[in-house]
Amino acid sequence: MRGSLSFRRYQEAELQKIPTRKKKSDFPTRIMNFTGKVTKVADQIYQFTLLTPEFCRVLVRKAEEARNWMPESEVDKISGVINAEDPEAPSLVNIFDRYREKYYGIPWKSSMHGEHQEALPLASIPGMEPLYKEIVRRYVSPLLTRLWPTWVNGIWDQPYILKYSMDGQKGMGLHHDEELMAMVVYLNDDYTGGGTHFPLQKVTGKPPAGSALVFDGGISHPHMGVPVTSGCRYLLLGGFQ
Repeated sequence: MRGSLSFRRYQEAELQKIPTRKKKSDFPTRIMNFTGKVTKVADQIYQFTLLTPEFCRVLVRKAEEARNWMPESEVDKISGVINAEDPEAPSLVNIFDRYREKYYGIPWKSSMHGEHQEALPLASIPGMEPLYKEIVRRYVSPLLTRLWPTWVNGIWDQPYILKYSMDGQKGMGLHHDEELMAMVVYLNDDYTGGGTHFPLQKVTGKPPAGSALVFDGGISHPHMGVPVTSGCRYLLLGGFQ
């Protein structure tokens, strides 16, 4: 059946360098486009290539096929965080956010920005959650340690995809993230407008599909999603505590 070949097989083939037998499929045979080269965009903002454009296109298509879009705060509630010491362990809840909501009446992420209505947990796409964990463990985590030597890999937020569109939410207002470090992976570039704007650093990140930005997640790096003017924009978001 077309498309029946699992992401797990490509995870093994690419990340563990196991040869893959050729078979008709709509999944790309190459997932990673990681070279280790990092470009400093501004203070504490770095860009690097991570995924192949071909894999990004498949990921976007699979996200649309999943049809599990929900408000961003709902993704946070059901996803929790991942223990870096044991990525296969069940996800933990974000205890700080739950405490803040219960005792101070502050809803999830309401202190940062308006509700984003089109978010999709990466776990909604079969095979993607374990693949993401392996990518972070093998590639992203060592890179973050190189950029921020005092950082200790503790827990990560569960990843999810955001969608900006002309008939939905076009952009996002100015906000800051609560994680120590944030990562944005750009899944497509066939749209106009858009970009991640950092007003204090006076830069706008809009790299090619498959590229990633990592940056300080605190109040030193407020940022906004520039509205798209045509097409749809897809991002894969991850955070690190």
